[in-house]
Amino acid sequence: MLSKKEAYHKAQAYCAYQERCEYEVQQKLQQWGTNTQDAHDIIDLLKQERFVDNKRFAALFAKNKFRLKGWGKQKIQQHLQHKKIAPLLIETALSAIDMHNYNEQLNVLLHKKAATLREADAFKRQQKLARFLLQKGYESSLVWMAIRQYEATIQE
Repeated sequence: MLSKKEAYHKAQAYCAYQERCEYEVQQKLQQWGTNTQDAHDIIDLLKQERFVDNKRFAALFAKNKFRLKGWGKQKIQQHLQHKKIAPLLIETALSAIDMHNYNEQLNVLLHKKAATLREADAFKRQQKLARFLLQKGYESSLVWMAIRQYEATIQE
């Protein structure tokens, strides 16, 4: 078991390596065997020193998951909720995603996936495309609108 000072320094290094939220740091401190009160004190210190900032974490998480992994807002929201981020911070992070880029990314994913499908039946192809995009976390209304537009362009 680590002393409070050792746990604090180890937590500092953990946060310095990559952006972390309070929940992740709390889980790591618990994993290291730090008692609850010490963990709470360490997290408070890390917040004061700006090693941990849930607002900054949520903004970077949303931006990176969208940009690098092509995740939709629903999937990002679920993951942030799982990390115990406040709903207001989640909403702020998601609203920072540019809708033009969001729709563009949706269409890029749609075209890439469609190019890999060898399904002749239009209904089954649409279902497979929709399932893929919904799994990526895009809203169903946007998914179906994009699929309808795509299907209209390939039938011309």
